[in-house]
Amino acid sequence: MNEQTMLSIISQHLPWLTIETTSFNYSGWDHDIIIINEELVFRFPQNQAVRRHTERETALLKAIEKTSPPLQVPNFQVIRDKQGRTIAVYYPLIKGEALTSPQHAALISNQDNAKLLGEFLSKLHEIPAKQVDSPLLTIHTQEYWQRLFDSVETHILPNLAEDESMIVSNFFHGFLQETEQQPIQQAWIHGDLSANNIIFNKESGLVTGIIDFTDSQYGDPAFDFAGFYWDFGPAFTRQVLRYYSGREPVAHLFERIRNFYGLQPVFHELLYQVKKGQMVNWPTALEKFKRLKKMQATSDHSFD
Repeated sequence: MNEQTMLSIISQHLPWLTIETTSFNYSGWDHDIIIINEELVFRFPQNQAVRRHTERETALLKAIEKTSPPLQVPNFQVIRDKQGRTIAVYYPLIKGEALTSPQHAALISNQDNAKLLGEFLSKLHEIPAKQVDSPLLTIHTQEYWQRLFDSVETHILPNLAEDESMIVSNFFHGFLQETEQQPIQQAWIHGDLSANNIIFNKESGLVTGIIDFTDSQYGDPAFDFAGFYWDFGPAFTRQVLRYYSGREPVAHLFERIRNFYGLQPVFHELLYQVKKGQMVNWPTALEKFKRLKKMQATSDHSFD
């Protein structure tokens, strides 16, 4: 959606709002975003599927607020058309900045932030299924991961060296076999808790908020730690888990994180680049993936 159309919709539905400054963001996969007066964030879904997800997201955010979370989350107001369908949502800007640069790993990786994130996820994952006024939806099903592997086989493996291709195949096969045999206790999860969706205040040195619950779903709570593992490393992930209380022992969660969830983000990134026609440096594409896998053999897995 172009800038003028977004501004026209905002003016039509919020005639009281005086627009002094605007900042546009088209970098997201799901939304076009405009920030008005450095105070209000407006998100416009890019397609009908995202609009449907926004309804669930809105319901979950209301449930999270009732838990008195230690971190801020968006306080949605919804703009609807005459048929009651969501056109956009808006909320007060959470002050701070997204953790988008490699330097942020050093800034966030401390006990205070680990405690905030661990306690936040504890509250999120403890929300009863029926407390969210939305149908239960699991996106990351066995079929979802199989489809991801199928795409990896088609678009990524042919570009890798033979030994790397074998490592990736074994990586997916191991996870698919394990999850098929072992049932998982599901919970409401964020679904995309990467560095981009964590808001950090440089002055205080603390995480202040969590944004973008577009991929929220009823799924495996271990998945919400994948971004910590990939973006900030195993040590910080373990720190966060020490402040986490869920329905499952944290050691069991950590096994799924380190063996699969914490490593799979690389394949989403590579598939996105391939499908967008972007250049990929294939000889180095799996460097971080292989480095993290190598760390597994020497890291301490206890939580005593």
